[in-house]
Amino acid sequence: MTETPKRRGRAWKILGVVVGVIVACVAGLLLWVNAVAGRKFDEIDRRSKAMAAEWRARDAGRPVLRGAAEPGNAWDDYNPCLSEIKKTKDISRLGSLVVRDPKGDPEFGKAMLATHVKALELLRQGAGRATSRYAYAWEQGSNMQMPAFSTAQNLANLAVLQARALAEAGKPKEAAALLLDLCQFGRDFGDDGVLISEMIGSALLQLALAEARDLMSANLLDADSLRDLEAGLAVLETSFPRHARTLDNEAIYTGVTLRDFAASANYGIARLFFANAFERCVDWYGQAAKADALPWMESQSRIAVIDQESKSTWNPYARMLLPALSGTGRVGRHRRVQLRMIRIAAHYKAAGTLLDLDDPFGSKMKTSLAGDTLKIWSVGPDGVDDGGDGRWQDGKDFVLELKK
Repeated sequence: MTETPKRRGRAWKILGVVVGVIVACVAGLLLWVNAVAGRKFDEIDRRSKAMAAEWRARDAGRPVLRGAAEPGNAWDDYNPCLSEIKKTKDISRLGSLVVRDPKGDPEFGKAMLATHVKALELLRQGAGRATSRYAYAWEQGSNMQMPAFSTAQNLANLAVLQARALAEAGKPKEAAALLLDLCQFGRDFGDDGVLISEMIGSALLQLALAEARDLMSANLLDADSLRDLEAGLAVLETSFPRHARTLDNEAIYTGVTLRDFAASANYGIARLFFANAFERCVDWYGQAAKADALPWMESQSRIAVIDQESKSTWNPYARMLLPALSGTGRVGRHRRVQLRMIRIAAHYKAAGTLLDLDDPFGSKMKTSLAGDTLKIWSVGPDGVDDGGDGRWQDGKDFVLELKK
């Protein structure tokens, strides 16, 4: 028996009502999602601006490593200095001279030192300023301008070669002073910025400290210059780049980037994804910053938990934007180790006594004396004392060995 037209019409009406209800529900859901997404966007916009404002309100003062501080911001000297260095063709060739590669061209090095007297003077002036703050424009997010990384490396190479030339010319106090200025530049470059700036600043510090080690090993620094060097590095310890602050700044940078993604999203659901990623990343960076204050092994345990959470989160944007944090704190602690090894060695060579300093990776820095040879070491990232089995840059322990 066939269905009557009346029954078919009723069925279509019922279907139409059902479809209408579904459409209304979907429309209502979309309106709700868009409303929530709008509120979430307003919140992350407010928080990102507040974090940037908090950064600008921080005290930009830091002690100078020698002499008396002069008024002004160090970057007002560093920026024109870097601009001058950037214009020089082939200046990257100085790197081979710094590492004493036989293929390096000493005449090229001398020419560069003669050419860039003004740049080195600007470096000295910047290091002596009372404040230091690079003008990070956080509101620009991923379009924000960063300090000139490769140019800073070239400037550091120039300063190392000048310090070496001064020491070899019998001017050890001037050599030690320039190395302290380079340490201050590395500190200023790496402090209160983003992770990449901290890593580059740490590399600049490494260059200065390695040259101080080599000049001490060659007995080119006298007692007065060694005392100056140790005193300046002791001051540097009090204003050393703070990894926890760098992590806080990464939260600003990542947060503004996610805010910009959310602003350009065409759909409420996408904005919710970005807002959730913002909340998660800012929280993880905050946890990591707090963990940095803990002893090394404990801090790494906390960081491992954060890394695991970020890898297993359901939100792909959060996974993509948060870097693995487990190795980021190691570089700064390693640089502190090298700084303390130089301090202990300089003090010993100048005064004949040993400083008792903490090991950033353990309890105390280790020392041993055998005849006229002093060995200084840190237990390194594994926290195990291998009796000084290692080298300056790597190995089971981090080690400095030199003769008195």
